[in-house]
Amino acid sequence: MANDKIAFWKYLLDNRVMIPILQRDYAQGRPDKGPLRKNFLASLKQAMDDNLLDGRHMILDFIYGSVENETMLPLDGQQRLTTLWLLHWFVALKAGKLEEARKGLANFTYEREFGIRNAIKKLNRQLEKVVGSFGNFVDI
Repeated sequence: MANDKIAFWKYLLDNRVMIPILQRDYAQGRPDKGPLRKNFLASLKQAMDDNLLDGRHMILDFIYGSVENETMLPLDGQQRLTTLWLLHWFVALKAGKLEEARKGLANFTYEREFGIRNAIKKLNRQLEKVVGSFGNFVDI
């Protein structure tokens, strides 16, 4: 899959992604990056609108990493992947399609990152309230 282009959701349906414990800080989360954040979110919204209208896709640059034990461990692109996962979770929730999205969402996790693991657990508790109990929805 070296240079293949693939949609995030299509990849996630058939592959596991684990964000490694070591990663650089989230550049767009810095206080002085408000305009960058705003532009990125506007670009994501425009890409979703474009896709609905004519099937166009947004290119978010490459994701680089390795595959170990059938799990992709990204070395670059961790924040983009996390943003896309959260976006897919939110859209599935708003569209009433969480049950259908469960398999893909469950294929994304973090390696021993306590804060994010707790956040994912809280999201899963919300999912259980909305669509019933999934058991171990995300393998943490």
